Amino acid sequence: MSILGTHVSSQTTLYPQSILHRINVSILVSKVVIDMEISITRIPHEAGKWDVIRAIADVLHSDAFRREDERKENFDIRLSESPVNDFRNGGSGILTLREVSLGIKFLRFVEEEPIQIRDPASGRKKKLRCFRGSSNSFRKGLIETLTKAPYMDPDVEEAHQKKLAELADQFRVDSVQFGIFYRDRYPANPTERLSPRSFSIEFKKDLNNNNVGWLKFEYDHKLIRIIVGFLTSLICIA
Repeated sequence: MSILGTHVSSQTTLYPQSILHRINVSILVSKVVIDMEISITRIPHEAGKWDVIRAIADVLHSDAFRREDERKENFDIRLSESPVNDFRNGGSGILTLREVSLGIKFLRFVEEEPIQIRDPASGRKKKLRCFRGSSNSFRKGLIETLTKAPYMDPDVEEAHQKKLAELADQFRVDSVQFGIFYRDRYPANPTERLSPRSFSIEFKKDLNNNNVGWLKFEYDHKLIRIIVGFLTSLICIA
């Protein structure tokens, strides 16, 4: 058996390597925060994702869960897909919270005061059924996002997603030109108006036959991007 020594307060303490390994593993496990998944059923099929998010946010951001000066809790919600069409949900979903303790508190709360969502089809409110999910896997990326990312108001996020959807279509480009704007002449005296600028084409590419070009909007980056090239390979021009 190999022996390793650690120096503490000028005294050397000897530990078997296997014990040190178990100590290291215990320290690592103690730092891991396991997220909690909560299954939700009885969701109205015609209710939107943002309707569910708002209803859950009303609970997690109430006085029972946070003080007024505390940051609003982040969470992730995924609705099941409907086999009928893309405008409906499958009637169930998965809510992910960053800590098990928060999930347990949430389940206890909704057991006494169930979340209700208005059914767009009937106009009546339906009580959601929430219970602990079967998966408690550790997902570092999602936990870091829920822990560090600032909470986004559902109304703001919904408007943002709507804007992205409106700008998702691409437009076919027939010709690409690069050049500069210039003026032939400038005013000779302060009372004379500036003449309109002209455009000097320095490079031109007509996109026909095997060439193809597309223009799209990247709202988050405030870009208008043009992609040109052959049908088998495209070149991006930002």
